[in-house]
Amino acid sequence: MADAANAMTAPLIVSSLAHDIHAAAACWGLQRAGVASRWIAGWHEGAPTLEIAPDAAPTVDSWGPDGTPRSVWFRRPMPLATLPNVAESDQRFVGDEWRRFAGNLHAVAGDIAGPLWVNPPASALRAEHKLVQLQAAAQLGLPFPATLMSSDPARIR
Repeated sequence: MADAANAMTAPLIVSSLAHDIHAAAACWGLQRAGVASRWIAGWHEGAPTLEIAPDAAPTVDSWGPDGTPRSVWFRRPMPLATLPNVAESDQRFVGDEWRRFAGNLHAVAGDIAGPLWVNPPASALRAEHKLVQLQAAAQLGLPFPATLMSSDPARIR
């Protein structure tokens, strides 16, 4: 019986952008290096089957036909604009429920045992905020243009 490390397969890239040039470049680079990879556009039908329960660690029932990936790169998280196979009249309700599930998933997905999470979803989501990026740059001493975020139109002017 193979050990867990040998049972792991190609890296998995999870990106919610259908035309993500960075995910495409990563797949191309991995392929050029002789490493197969898999790219899925978010958690949807055909993606890994996930379960979250408050009394246990999050688990993946199935990573799909390729098995458990060696690593997961979670990229550009975004909610789906419309959900497939959902009646138009139910889109809002189902969309709200899906966003709640996805938020819970993102909060704990980095705890899923098995693959190396290149950037755990909770960290990826936090990094999507420009103010967080600018604060990190300031702490590291990186220069950036003077920036103001304000709800005061006079200050912005």
